[in-house]
Amino acid sequence: MKYGAIMDAGFLDWLDANAEALLARDDAALAEAIARSCRHKAAIGERDPREHGERALLNFGHTFAHAIEAEQGYAAAAALNHGEAVAVGMVLAARLSAALGRATGADADRLQALLERFGLDTRLPAGLDPL
Repeated sequence: MKYGAIMDAGFLDWLDANAEALLARDDAALAEAIARSCRHKAAIGERDPREHGERALLNFGHTFAHAIEAEQGYAAAAALNHGEAVAVGMVLAARLSAALGRATGADADRLQALLERFGLDTRLPAGLDPL
């Protein structure tokens, strides 16, 4: 979903249309999602091998995720693991982008709904201090 959010809205459409197959672990759907994700990551890495620009997009959601993990104390029994924290972080980043006028609220809503459709948390765990 990260690649759809940062560079390929058509991929978000595809993920939404194929959610049931992906959740059912359909081999063909999984292979397509993995292949598309790998192509996107490889293309970004090829264009920006030293993270001087575009490659920073691969960190989408991670800044907030690392803050969540730090607040949880990096505990093995934490409310969210790294991937789950990244999902929350992507929503937070999308909401920040909308607040700054860099994206629309509808884009953030769409991303949040899709993450939730795939069973991912999209809100800070209870007890975390957002400040």
